[in-house]
Amino acid sequence: MASPRVTTTILLLSVDEAPMLEHSLPAALAQGPDTEVVVVDNACTDATAELAHRYRARHLRLERRHTY
Repeated sequence: MASPRVTTTILLLSVDEAPMLEHSLPAALAQGPDTEVVVVDNACTDATAELAHRYRARHLRLERRHTY
């Protein structure tokens, strides 16, 4: 019987953090082939969406900014 395949999901929350994503997206994607990277775009007005698409990360956009 084969072992179940383990996958990892990394969530990156962005509130206009495009400069930080330039570094964190490649690092997250380098974690291995079974790693899914999801960028949660908190109604960003910067290049967050563009970077998510460029690095082929999954992109979830919130239409209204939410606070924590």
